[in-house]
Formats: sequence, structure tokens, C-alpha cells
Amino acid sequence: MLGVGGMARVLLAEDTLLGRQVALKRLPAGADPDGLSRLRREALVGASISHPNVVSIYDVMAGEDGEIVVVMEYVAGETLRQRLDRHGRLSADELLPILSGVAAGLDAIHARGIVHRDVKPANILLGGDDCVKLADLGIASAPDRTRITIAGSVLGSFGYMAPEQLEDGRVTAAIDIYALAAVAFEGLSGRKAHPETNPVAAAHAIATGPPPDLREAWPDAPPATAALLTLAMARDPAARPASAGALVAELRRTLDAAGSPPPVAAVDSDAATEARTAPTRLLIPGAHSAARRVRSTSWLLAPVLLAAVLVAIALALLSGGRGSPRPSRASTPATTPVSTPAPATTPSTPAVTSTPATAPPPPPGPGHPKPHHHHGKHGKPGG
Repeated sequence: MLGVGGMARVLLAEDTLLGRQVALKRLPAGADPDGLSRLRREALVGASISHPNVVSIYDVMAGEDGEIVVVMEYVAGETLRQRLDRHGRLSADELLPILSGVAAGLDAIHARGIVHRDVKPANILLGGDDCVKLADLGIASAPDRTRITIAGSVLGSFGYMAPEQLEDGRVTAAIDIYALAAVAFEGLSGRKAHPETNPVAAAHAIATGPPPDLREAWPDAPPATAALLTLAMARDPAARPASAGALVAELRRTLDAAGSPPPVAAVDSDAATEARTAPTRLLIPGAHSAARRVRSTSWLLAPVLLAAVLVAIALALLSGGRGSPRPSRASTPATTPVSTPAPATTPSTPAVTSTPATAPPPPPGPGHPKPHHHHGKHGKPGG
């Protein structure tokens, strides 16, 4: 047993001639005449259509006890109703391919002048390999068939029914487009477009109320998507999209346009400002200790350098007192340590080793006459 409807049972069977599984929809002999008429219509309309998104009808048989049996394609899987009941709502990536398959099937039957009139999740079959099939053409309206009407009743399902189905008006493809929009509404939000459970309340809401707003059921719905579904369920059939395919294509466009970019890590504004204005500090290994050593060496060299300067001044004065001085070659290197103290690496004797000419002459002693020849060489001529 695959399922039980209001008037028929659906069974899984084996076609022994072709070696394939089929679904049998059986209507008992004592069934209501209207149900019998609907089943025959489904068989005739379905047999006239061959499309990958519409369930195929293979044969119609009459049993010995008067029952009617329709042999149709078996789709292993589940209905969209079962999937929605299990998940509540579907993502756009999962729902859009389903709606595209349904729209392709609807556009195919609409091209033949056939209106389904009962598009709903329970009549959308989902098989393996992303197979989508539109089923149950029992109340379909075909141009070359007698229209099914039941006195005092409404054909269709209230949750997906267009306002004109409540009236005895002209049946057009806009009825199926309205129903497909209601299916999309439920698939995206997890709530029916017309959630009223009481048939009278549902009929009143459909006939007199405004089109459903997707944002009431799904607050985060993209505004363009909500506006599209509101238009597709407008009271005026002429205001709806021209075809089921056009509806799904526009639905895809609005959902794609609302796609958010990849999340970006939040940046604190104060921290960002501080990072932009903070000075850059270059850290060199050992630089801090090297600088400390240079500072220590400078303090040690200061007294030595000061003494060297004083000696240079004293020699200059002494030399000026002995005659007309010429620029002394010894005075030049005496000032060298002042401008370049850093190269000296031995704090104890840097000035003595770098400026030997500036050392003061030794005091005269026994057997050591004054070196008048030294001053004669660098000072005045003769001697």
C-alpha cells in the first residue's frame, strides 16, 4: 500500500510483461460517480502528456467486480508534503530545484490547454536523482473534456486555492501559478500561506483578505521575494506572472540578489584608530644592551677626552709664547677624539694611543738636556 485517498487506494505492483514497478490507483465499483469521473479524467489527461516532470499514465483497466484501475508510473521516494512535515522549511538551494521541476511540468500542461487546479505539496513527488514529478490530474480542466463540477462543493485545496476557484468563473493557468506561489511561501517560511484550518474561515480569507505577506511568516525574508509572492497571489489573475517558469526564475533572482557576503571579523573602531596612529617600533635583537654599553663607555671616556683637550690648549699656549707659530700638525689629531669618540673600544687608554704627539714632555733629569732641537724643528728656524 502506497497511500489512501478520499476515494481511491494506491498500491505498488509489478508489471510482469515489461519487468518494472508500477503504481495502481484503484477505485472500488461502488464508488461515488464523481470520484469515478475524476479518475477517468486523470487517466485520459495523463495519458495525453509525456513530460519528465509529470507522472506518466500507462493504462486504464476495468476489474471484474466493476472497479477502475489506473496503471501509472511509480516514483520511489516521498512527497513534498512529507518532507515539509519532517523539516518544517527548506533552504532556497533545496526548494528552488523542486519548484523548477513543478514549474516545468505546469508549463507543459498549460501549453496543452490543461489546468491542474490542485497543485499542493501532497501532489509533488520527489524521487531519487533529484527527480520531481507532478501528480494527480484528477480534477484537471482540459479544453476538450467536460469540466468537472460538483454542486455545492469547491474543487481544490483551501491552503493553495486562488480566489477565482471559489467562484464559478473562467479557469485559467493563473490558478496554478497562484498555487505554486503558495507552495513556495510554505517551503520558504514553514507556514502555509492560508493557515486557517476551518474551511469557512479559509474561504473567507481567500475571498476577501489581502494576499499573504511572506514577512509575517518569515521576518527575515528578502523584501523583493516577499513582494513577488504577494504579486503571484494577487486577487487579480492578470497581475500574476505570465507563467510558472517566469515565477520561479524571478524567485531565484530575488533570493540570489539577497545572498549575504561571507562574514567579516568585527574590528573595534578604537583599536583600529590606535593601530593606525601608533608609532612603529623596530626591534633589533641585542640593540637595547648595545645601546646601554655605548652609554657606559661614553661616561668613561668623558674625563679622558676633557684631559686631552686641556693638554692641547696648554701646548698651543706654550707654542705661542716661543715665537710666531705655524699651524701645528699635532694640534689637529688632538681634536679628533672629540668628534669621534665612539670607535674607541678600550676606555682605559683611548686618547694616549690615538694621539701620541699630544703627550706632555717628560721633566728634565740628570744627563738629559732640554730638547731644544725639538722646538727648533717644529717652532722657529735655526736653534
